[in-house]
Amino acid sequence: MSSSTAPRAVRDVPADGWTLEEPGGAPVYSPADPQSGRALVEWHLHRLGLGPHRLTADSGAGYRIARHVPPPGRLGVCRARTLTEAAWPRGADLCVLVDWSPDPALRRNPHHGTLPPGAEDHWRDRITATARALRSAGYHAEPSPVRCSPRHHASAELLVYRMPPGTARRPAPEPDTMPEPLPPTYERPRWSPERPPAHVVEAALRAAGLPLDGAPGDSAYGQVTVRAITQTVWPPGA
Repeated sequence: MSSSTAPRAVRDVPADGWTLEEPGGAPVYSPADPQSGRALVEWHLHRLGLGPHRLTADSGAGYRIARHVPPPGRLGVCRARTLTEAAWPRGADLCVLVDWSPDPALRRNPHHGTLPPGAEDHWRDRITATARALRSAGYHAEPSPVRCSPRHHASAELLVYRMPPGTARRPAPEPDTMPEPLPPTYERPRWSPERPPAHVVEAALRAAGLPLDGAPGDSAYGQVTVRAITQTVWPPGA
């Protein structure tokens, strides 16, 4: 795709008053700053035509207002998120999660649970094309091994990382080691016999006498915080 910085037409945006804001040069990446990795990948997503477009306009009250819209072409929209370094592929010097959301016209109807025609093909084809585009920018891009579909999920994840020159990427996990997908939140009843994984770990820590973050009192062990992590980076077989 073209990396031209010339303004492009944006659909569903008023023609008057709004200006497409183009990013400047590539952000400087520092492994010590997780947000700099996210910013660099988002800069590349914009250059590839996959990130949201930022539009600004004069509010008429002395300041400017901004809005974000999907890129043109019914490509869906991508956004990068930081990922704890503990979940990075071994040897990676940069790693983020990229969330891809379908084009608004091809998303599941949340009220009726129906899909517009072409939604499943759009989901499959655009995830593949997004991974291919990120690889062209020098990244390794792996769609999540967890099965997901537009019938049950609002977006899909890709693990996007960079390896130092001369370092091989990690091997792809075997299909039979993929984790079973957790039920989407809206599919669970108000009371569910299956506890979220983080709650299971918290219960085990309490049973072992380890205080959780925010628990009253002092402890020689300090305090422990449990955070849920996306299944995209679960170890094979977990």
